[in-house]
Amino acid sequence: MRVAGVQHDIVWEDPDANFERLAPQIAAAAHSGARLIALTEMYSTGFSLDAARIAQPAGGPSRRFLVEQARRHDVWICG
Repeated sequence: MRVAGVQHDIVWEDPDANFERLAPQIAAAAHSGARLIALTEMYSTGFSLDAARIAQPAGGPSRRFLVEQARRHDVWICG
């Protein structure tokens, strides 16, 4: 199994901007043959001391992004 690690330049506390940056990197990893793609721990928001500001509900935007990307590229993604 080919595994890819993806690290991007995080936009602090801005999930949508981070999703835009990650999507092409995920696509590139998938097209290079990766079946499992590992993102950084705080891939969607970066580290923040304001947990209330960055909190997302279960099944929220970050999960939807991961599911959509995994389905689009037929890969497994963790982050």
